Amino acid sequence: MKLQNILIYFNISIFFILLSSSLKAEIKLNDFVPSQFHGVWSEDCEIQEFTWRIDEYTSLEITENNFYLDFLKTNQINTYTVSKYHQEWEPGKPWYFFMKIENEKLVYKDMPSEWNEKDFSFLLDSTYDDTTVFEKCELGIKNEYKIILNTLLEILDSDIIKICSESNFQNINCYKSFFNFFDINRDRELTIAELSFFSKFLINFIYLNGNINADYNESLMQDNFLIINGTSFVFAPYFSQLLVLNYDFDNSNSLSIDEILNENSEIITSIPLLLNSDINSLQDLFTKFNNIF
Repeated sequence: MKLQNILIYFNISIFFILLSSSLKAEIKLNDFVPSQFHGVWSEDCEIQEFTWRIDEYTSLEITENNFYLDFLKTNQINTYTVSKYHQEWEPGKPWYFFMKIENEKLVYKDMPSEWNEKDFSFLLDSTYDDTTVFEKCELGIKNEYKIILNTLLEILDSDIIKICSESNFQNINCYKSFFNFFDINRDRELTIAELSFFSKFLINFIYLNGNINADYNESLMQDNFLIINGTSFVFAPYFSQLLVLNYDFDNSNSLSIDEILNENSEIITSIPLLLNSDINSLQDLFTKFNNIF
């Protein structure tokens, strides 16, 4: 009898230990995005009020107001592929989403607002509210978005993202791939004009990016693009000249990859500070540029 009680107590203890550990465990995301999801998706491919481009390593969501770029890792749960956004659902709480291909359409589900990361029954619920169905846009992203995001789309189409994602953006080959992209003359030096091209891209990327700019409100991305593009046209050459004056150690009036990566250069360490900051206005963006660099 005593042995039976001990076994019952032991089994109950093990059950609660396993339950406790499963409740605390986060969903492990180790894989890149499966190929069946790659492409451009929208609820209406003609209008494209919301456009979603998915690649092996990235998710690019485009709205009338801004865009959101996320670097994705995934896992499989039931018949769904799970991933999470850069933004949190709320402070300290990851924002997971689930997707699968069904009848050649992409079915998307957000996690429930009060979710314990353990109960997946909502994936089987056909009446679940936070469900969106997308169709594949064979003609790709509509032209007005292509014009605004042209350089970003070229980067996503290049091998830069593959090189950088597989090294977690911490590899010299990642830095070199970005350098080579903006080295238009292919002379292994970035001139002031090439640095201005890079600077304009960086400014536009930050200002139009909903993950960074908290001041996008309800204005159209097209309008914001005209404002920031005109402003960066003036600011970028000035900023590029400052970079050359500070880090052109061989007086060539340009920057080599060695000068950019030099231990006395702050370029590589400063860019992540900008990308990880919150921008509240156009003035705030340029203030942070001046302060960080």
